[in-house]
Order: sequence, then structure tokens, then C-alpha cells
Amino acid sequence: MSSDLRVGLGYSTRGDSYGAGVAAASEAVKTSGFPMLTFLFTTDSYDQEAVWEGVKKIVKNSKLVGFCAGGVIVGDSVIRQGVGVLTISGQELRVATSLRGELEKDPFGVGCQVGEDLLASNIRKGTVFIFPDAFVTDVSEALRGLYSTMGAKFKYIGGGAGDNLRFFQTFQFTEAGIESRALAAALIDGMAVRTAIGHGWKPEGEPLIVTKARGKKVFEIDGKPAFEAYSNRLRGIPKGQFAEYGMRHPLGFPDIWANYLIRDPIAVNPDKSIDFVTEVPKDAVGYVMSSDPAELVETAGRVAAKALHGIRPQFLLTFDCISRYLLMAETFKEELRAIKWAAGAEVPTLGVLTFGEIGSFGDVPLFHNKTVAVVAAGSDAKAADECWWPDVTNLESAELSVLYEISSINFDDPKVALNDLIKEAFRRAVRFFGLPYYAVFIGPEGNRQLVTSWGFRTADELRRHMDEHGPKQFRFPLGKKGEVGLLFIEKGSPLEERERRLYTIFARQLEKALLRRKETEERQRIQRLLHEIQTQHRAIVEQPLVGSYILIEDGILHVNEALARMFGYQPEELIGKTDPLEGIHPDDRSMVAAQLQRRLAGISEYAHYTFRGLRKDGSVIHCEAFGRKIQVGDKTAIAGVVLNISDRKTLEEQLRKSQKIEVLGQMAASVAHDYANFMTTIMSNIEVAMRKLDENAAVRKYLETAFKTCVSAAELSRKLLLFGRQGSQSSMKRRPLDLKRVINEVAELMNSLLGKNIF
Repeated sequence: MSSDLRVGLGYSTRGDSYGAGVAAASEAVKTSGFPMLTFLFTTDSYDQEAVWEGVKKIVKNSKLVGFCAGGVIVGDSVIRQGVGVLTISGQELRVATSLRGELEKDPFGVGCQVGEDLLASNIRKGTVFIFPDAFVTDVSEALRGLYSTMGAKFKYIGGGAGDNLRFFQTFQFTEAGIESRALAAALIDGMAVRTAIGHGWKPEGEPLIVTKARGKKVFEIDGKPAFEAYSNRLRGIPKGQFAEYGMRHPLGFPDIWANYLIRDPIAVNPDKSIDFVTEVPKDAVGYVMSSDPAELVETAGRVAAKALHGIRPQFLLTFDCISRYLLMAETFKEELRAIKWAAGAEVPTLGVLTFGEIGSFGDVPLFHNKTVAVVAAGSDAKAADECWWPDVTNLESAELSVLYEISSINFDDPKVALNDLIKEAFRRAVRFFGLPYYAVFIGPEGNRQLVTSWGFRTADELRRHMDEHGPKQFRFPLGKKGEVGLLFIEKGSPLEERERRLYTIFARQLEKALLRRKETEERQRIQRLLHEIQTQHRAIVEQPLVGSYILIEDGILHVNEALARMFGYQPEELIGKTDPLEGIHPDDRSMVAAQLQRRLAGISEYAHYTFRGLRKDGSVIHCEAFGRKIQVGDKTAIAGVVLNISDRKTLEEQLRKSQKIEVLGQMAASVAHDYANFMTTIMSNIEVAMRKLDENAAVRKYLETAFKTCVSAAELSRKLLLFGRQGSQSSMKRRPLDLKRVINEVAELMNSLLGKNIF
């Protein structure tokens, strides 16, 4: 810790924006010297950029963080138009800041970015001051993003920026500049810091359930329009007085220690929904809250005492809800005096009227309404336990409310991914239990996948924590022998028996929800499979390649679409016809009629035959039928299927022709072979005779003519032999044919065989 810690406080109510910034900063640095960190709080009546420039002129390169608020608190006074500056210096101080805009577009992502910015400083412990634009939807999500990135080793404290209740625009600052709709944050290490938060509101009446909500809007409470249910709890709200009733009776949602997360209603809509200052927990069990000024003042003093417990303070920062200021009016000064009295008159105290407060009842920061948060800081702290006062008077009702919420956890919505449902369940768990660390794994041991975790910056950090075993940890195998997964929880202090009992109840509900989801998904898988089978079955039955029919003595009882399409009809054109033989070729009707009669008479149960059918257009198709006798009620019927075998018949005919050609070719080849042998013998003898004759012998020319005829006959036999070979299926090939050449050869052959005169 920095032993030379020095703190300066200054404020100004000047109307000149730049001058007010210069004056407040100048007053502060008189005591602190050149600061390492400057807190800047303003009201919306100023030119914020001019104020920032005035302060920067004085603090120069100091890190700076701050925001515009509904008022500045100095000591026990509220300044509705003013600038407050607190400066801190010390050689051992280490500071980092971040300012990120477009908070409304991606609250979680912006929170993560700010966390990464702060961690880039390599500061690994300390206190994070968080100042979001409170007019942006889902500040809680930005806080979750920041915590998820930075982890549980830091303290978190802060408040929401606002204006003088115009709800128009507000601003956040760091030394880097000014933004609107942004998140500003500072991380500081090197000084002792303690924080505390509280409100003083008490539950009244029976619990209620927020049955429908989205963001800051609640549509239904206990299944009724939100305003109707809320008004009934307060025995009716006179017209035009909702704002007053809402200010005095916020809603509160308990954790297991009866710490209530307050949500402030601000407006009623025509549809009887209610708008709140901050997001309302979905499906939460809560209460209508009430309080009195004395209780609020006492609580503020206790919060300050808790923050100061064990520390030698050198300054106090207070983030007090503007709604408390408006409600308490003049009594609010007593609240500020209670805080100041706890700190001591000599301790510099600066604060702001905030639109939502950030702090933790235990280990985890949440975004609160109608609450006061106090930061006490100094150069060192005494060794002391945390001072905490649980509300034991409401412990039982708070626990019952939490148990009801736990029992309602389910993962049944098939439209939402399982991982998202698990994350939503653990957002509740953080609110119920204040868990700084948790992790959920899905799958059996050896094949587990991390679904969600909280408080661990890295996977290595999670692994190190799980490798340890101690009284701060809770492990619960989900499912039989952990086949569904594992739940891991760790707190900053040893777990009490009551905590372990409640964690076990939560774990069993989580297990039940996971098993139910698993069963649902398996059932849906089977249903999808059955649907596929049914679809395939319908495709087979309703639109198959095979036609099906049912005949009774009175006619056609049923045909499917395939059979109707086979004969060129629609099913309704055939069903009810009294003469099923109309679609049979006349030459086959007697045979088919006999087949049908044999089955209807019980002579033959099964039948298989072929027939020719007549299509609607008169064309003929070849069919193959299979049928059997069945009973339809008290009537004997024939059920069967019909195949269109026309293509098969065509192929069979082509095969028969091919076989005939092959046989003819084989015969031609045999004749050609024998004929060629005869011609060879004759030609040989003619050649011998011609060699023995004189060249001038009269018979020689007759032998030459006979020889030429034999040559032509031999050529014919060669062609017959070639035809025989081509007649074989295996050797048949398509090739070009010179038709003129073939005709000339045939003519020449015929002339030589027949001569010129055939009559």
C-alpha cells in the first residue's frame, strides 16, 4: 500500500463551465499535489466538454474517470448544479482507465472490452470503479461482461450516470475524452479499499411472481396485467398517483441471506405494463417493498460503518440513488450526516446522486436501485473480518422465495439453445447465492465440455481451482455417476451447511432439468425418425412404382395413385367401378375373371399371373399381378399389387429377336463353311485341268468361266461366314455400310449365277 497517499477534494458551483472545472480541480490538487487519479462528477447544467477541459488543464496527465449525475454530494450537502473533483496521489498507486461507447448495441461485449482494456495494464488486483450510462438498456449485462472478463479477484463499485430527471442524455469521462451512451471505468491498486451497499427497504405482504417481462418492462405479475396486480397489492392506486406510490413501494427480489435487489417502477403504459428504471429479473419471485425515512437513514449509517470497518480512511466516495433523495426530501441530509459521522468530520467525502448503484452484498457485484453504496479508502487497513449484518427476520421467507424460483428452472423450451438456458439459470444462481465462481460441464467424465463459467479469467485458472479441494468448494456430479455433467461452485470463504444444502437443491433441479431436456431431445429424435419412416411409408404406399388394389364382389374398393397412373386414370375415377375387367384386354378377360372368381370363391387364396391391360387412351400395357384373399368386415375381398412389365416384355422380345438372328447366323456360317470347302475342291480341279490343256484348246474358255464362277461363289461363302460371325450377340458391332458396293456385288453375283436370259 502507498504510505504517502494524499487526497484532495474540491468543488465549484460557478455557472461558467470551464471556470467551474478549473476551480474544483485547483482546490483539490492543493492538498493532493499532482494526482495519479482524478474523480470528476458534474451535473447536466454544464457544457460537459468545457468542464472536462478545465479540469484537464489542472490535473494534466492524470488518469481521470467520472460522469454526469443528478447531483453532487459534498459532505452532508447536495449540489444540484456543480462540479466535484477528488484527486489521489501516491508513489505506489497504479491506475488504468477505459472508455467505450455504443453501450446500447452490445452491453455484454462492451463490458468485456472495458475489462480487456483494464487488464492490459497488467494490474491483477485492486478496485474497479464502474460508471455506465444508466439510460441504456441492460446495464446488468455490461456488468456481467466486465466481471466475466476480469474475474473475482477485484472489488467492483460504482453508479449509473444520469441527469436532472429529464432522462435525455448523460455523459461519461476518462482522460481520453467524453462519451455518451458509454461505459467508463477505472482500476486502481496500491491503496486499501473497502466497499459496502444497502438500502433499508423491507418486504410486505405475500410474494409475487413476475410472469412476463422483457428488459425494463414488466407485462404481467402473477399472470395478470402488471399494473393491476401491483395496484391490488397496495389496495388500489388513485389515478395520477402512480409515481408517488412507485417511489414509496419498489419491488424487491431476495437472495438466500434476505438481501433484496431493488427495482424501481417509474411509469405505467396504456397496456397496463410497468416500466422500471432497471431490468427486472425474468420469472423472479419478489415482494412489494416499503420503508420509512428513519430506517433509510439508519441503513446508510450502517453501510458506511461496514465500508469503514477495519480501515483507516483517507477519503469516502458515496453513490446514493437519486430516488432516495427525492423520496426523503429534507431527511436526506440526515442520511448524509449519518455517513459523514461514521467516517469522521476530517475525512474528505464526495458523492453523487446516481441512477442505479453497483456493488455487492457479498462477493459478486449487481446493479441496484434505491440503494446507497459507500467506498472507504486509505493507505492501510487493519486486520479485521468483514462486517456484515444479515436480515435474519426475513431469512425464512427469502429462502422460500429462492426455493420457488429454483423449482421453476427448466430447459423445456426447444426454441432456445440448451447452453443459453443453462446460462440464464446461472444468472439466477448469482443473484440467489452471490457466487463468485462457478462452472458447468456437460457430458460424462472423460468427455466433458465446459458450457458456462463465471469468475475465471482463463481456462488455466479454472483448472487450477478445480485441482484444489477445500471447504470453500462444492462439487455435484449431474446424473448417475456424473454421466450428464458436473457442477462446480466456489466461494471466497468456507461454505456453511445451509449454503451446501441450498446448493444441493439447486444442483438437483439443474440435473432434473438437464435429464428432462435430454429425454425431450431423445423423444424428438425418435419422433423425427418415425416421421421419416412414415414419410417413406407414405411414399411407398401412396406413390410407389407398384400399383395396389382391393376388389370386392361389388367392384373396386381401393386403388392407389400408382395403379391409377399406370392405367392413365385418377384414383377417384376407378374407385367404385363395378366392373374391374374393363381395364383388361378382351383376349385376357376370361382368364383374369377366372383368377378373380377362384379367390372370391375360396378355391385359391393366392394368385400370380400376367395379363394385358387397356389404358384410358386405349393403348396396351403388359402387367403382372399378385393377389390374395382377405376379409374386409364381413365381405370377402382380393388385395394385391400390379406391376407394369411392358418394358420387360419389350426387352424380352428384343432378346428373342437377337437370339433368332444369332441362330440364323450360326446356320449361315455352317453352310458357308461347307460351301467354301466344295468350291475349294472344284477350283483346285479346274486349275489342274487348265494346266494340262493347251492354251488354244476349245474347252479352256469354259473352264476359265467355271473358275470365275467358283471365285464368285467363294466370295459369297466368305460373306455368309462373316454374317454368321456378326450374328453372334458378342460380336455384333455397328459400322458404316457402303450400300452401293453391296448392291453391285450382289448384281454381279446374280448375273454370273443366272445368266442374261432367265426365261
